[in-house]
Amino acid sequence: MGTCRKRQGIFIVKGQKVTEIYTEITDEYYLTEDIERIINAVLSNELDIQNIKIFSGYSGWSPNQLDAEVQRKMWTVVDVYNLDYTLPNDQTLWKSIMQNLGGEFLLWANSPEDISLN
Repeated sequence: MGTCRKRQGIFIVKGQKVTEIYTEITDEYYLTEDIERIINAVLSNELDIQNIKIFSGYSGWSPNQLDAEVQRKMWTVVDVYNLDYTLPNDQTLWKSIMQNLGGEFLLWANSPEDISLN
């Protein structure tokens, strides 16, 4: 079982890198825990608040746990596609991702929110 931390802030940021402490997601997006630098960049108008998504807490995997779960088909690995990671969560995000994957995933795109109603 992986690690869990309830008191951790994680940011997905779109655009200019305002910290040296980050992990690149794509050319346009990066992930950082540098809360002080992100807050300062927003307050100084160096970074637009609309270009940030904030997550509270962290849950990770122990060594090889994710690989084992992928092998057991508990996860599906897909190529990254053009998705704005900083958009607000809404009821269409999951459907949009499943539609983009196509094929067998279209079943999930068109299923009701409460699958027991299907």
